[in-house]
Amino acid sequence: MVRSEAAGLDPDRNGAGTGEAAGPHPGSQRRVAAHCRRVLSLTPKGQVWVRDLAPQWVAFERAAAALDEEAGGVVSVLNRLDDALARLSLFNRISELLDRLDAAGS
Repeated sequence: MVRSEAAGLDPDRNGAGTGEAAGPHPGSQRRVAAHCRRVLSLTPKGQVWVRDLAPQWVAFERAAAALDEEAGGVVSVLNRLDDALARLSLFNRISELLDRLDAAGS
């Protein structure tokens, strides 16, 4: 069974198995998703799962929001960190600093 079938997606209708990669971390998934859009439809089994799991997702979202609030809004901080790293990676930031140090020492 293909994963998309296990998740209630119909690979024949949705083009599953195209080999599209989302990215190495959640931030890159978000950026890729902003550029690549594809309409998916659920099988009847998938529609039942969505209906049956809806209360759990609501509880999960509420608990996550409460935890984020209790932690002082850490999700927004992590989003800003992800955005900063998208502008310039940690590797490139270190490389630039080392280049400046080398230039100052010459």
